[in-house]
Amino acid sequence: MIYRDLTGTGLDRNGTGMNRDEPVPVYRYQIMIPFRSVYRFNVSRPVPNTTGPERTGTVPVQPVPKMSQNSYSSQRKCSCGLVVKTLISSTTSNPGRRFFRYPRPDFSSCGYWEWEDQVFPEVAYLRNLESSLKDVKMEMDNSKIEVENLKIEMENLKIVVENLKIKVGHLLETIATLEASNDLVVEKVRTFQDKYHKIKYKVMISCFLFVGFLVALTTK
Repeated sequence: MIYRDLTGTGLDRNGTGMNRDEPVPVYRYQIMIPFRSVYRFNVSRPVPNTTGPERTGTVPVQPVPKMSQNSYSSQRKCSCGLVVKTLISSTTSNPGRRFFRYPRPDFSSCGYWEWEDQVFPEVAYLRNLESSLKDVKMEMDNSKIEVENLKIEMENLKIVVENLKIKVGHLLETIATLEASNDLVVEKVRTFQDKYHKIKYKVMISCFLFVGFLVALTTK
């Protein structure tokens, strides 16, 4: 195991040399992994030649093998003993998150299902909070749309009320005109009745005078 002194002094916390039997302080020392398993470049250095003069060569470094997509999932099997599938979630709450699932169709599934990574409660809480905020925002947007629709309906109702007021005004004017016409008709009827009564009286008087005249002629 290789250790690296983070302070650059080579001393421990008390100023003395580092004791290998003591635990390594986290804040001062860092465990170094051999570079051959981490880095991918070749290091040029002199290579000794026992049969002749020294020459310069390269020490080949083995590349770090990449883990294939199914290398980890191949180690996982369901209760049926089948190799599970590795899929990627496309939901809004877990976008791009890998999970394992039973490889066969759902009607013959044993129900195996598991996330590839472990989600911490804080992350899950933040995701749920983000989803809740999105839902609240969507509800607010829907409420704004409903309010706008109600405003439009109110404006339409105001227009309808104004039109009704105009129609009522026209009806009141028509009623006033009809009442005035009715008064004229009543006045004409009264005038006609007065004339009728006067003519009737004149005719009756004329009849009485004519009858009296005939009676006077017959008595002579």
